[in-house]
Formats: sequence, C-alpha cells, structure tokens
Amino acid sequence: MRYSQVVYRLSRDDGANLQVNETVWEAALAVAFAHGWKPAGTKRAGRSAWNAQDYFSRGSQRVLGEDAMKLASALLRGLLLRERALRASSGAGNGVGAEPVLGAGMTERQRHLLRDVASFVASGPFTIT
Repeated sequence: MRYSQVVYRLSRDDGANLQVNETVWEAALAVAFAHGWKPAGTKRAGRSAWNAQDYFSRGSQRVLGEDAMKLASALLRGLLLRERALRASSGAGNGVGAEPVLGAGMTERQRHLLRDVASFVASGPFTIT
C-alpha cells in the first residue's frame, strides 16, 4: 500500500467522525468490492448531475444505511479470509512464521485501520467529505 496525504472524513448523523487517508479508504472499498459488495450508489443533495457511483471525490456525498452495512460486511469478510489464508500458508497457526503480513504489503496496522473503517460504516449512514 502506498501512503497519501489526501484525507477522507466520514461523518455519521450521531456526530461520530472517522478520518482516514486516501490509501486506507481506497483499500477499504477495493477489499469490500472484491468480497461481494455491490455499491448501491451515493446521494448528494442539490446536485441533479451527480455520479452516484462516486465514493472517492470527498464531495459531501451520502452513503445510505443498507449500503454502509453491506460495505462493512464485505470488508470484514475480506479481511478475515485474507488473514486465514496467510496464516495457513505461513504456518502462523502453529507458531511458525513471522508476524502476518496481510496480502500485497498490507501490514497488521493497515488491517487494523481497515477494521476501524468497517466498524464505523457498520453503524449507519455516513457522509464523505
């Protein structure tokens, strides 16, 4: 994973916020998509010419509750499957091998950040800014 200075702010109606960099947000979407998430599309008030499939622009677009839950579920499924596969291939389950690296350069820290994203979006609709 590469690191980026672009920051996404995810905001829920209950006042909770989560800030993640572009790398983490794009990885979360990619892992979720690869594990069955079918984006329902974003909403944006006041814009009739809005691209509903835009989860990237930080344009105050809204992800609705059911889509948020499906995103979280697919992201967690993907993280779990990657962790299981890497443990099986590295022998981590029997005490052999180093700290697991979770696919394509994904470290334990990055996996933790993706779990934070999944936990946040699982709690309901949110806005991307």
